[in-house]
Amino acid sequence: MALVAVSPQSPDGSLSMQETNDLAFTAVSDPGNTLIADAGHVLRWIDVHPDYSIRTAPDQILAALDTLHL
Repeated sequence: MALVAVSPQSPDGSLSMQETNDLAFTAVSDPGNTLIADAGHVLRWIDVHPDYSIRTAPDQILAALDTLHL
């Protein structure tokens, strides 16, 4: 299993974010907010903020991953 961040920003924006922050996981773009499921079409976790400047805290993401037991 792999962790992938999905962002509504442009592909260039996602790539820049990944490179600027030296992310160890993939960041992909979904400008239409349609790519939210795993390969089996199951939504595992989502945290959406209408205000783009509000970001999910890393500890929230890690806690969500811990609940998956994968």
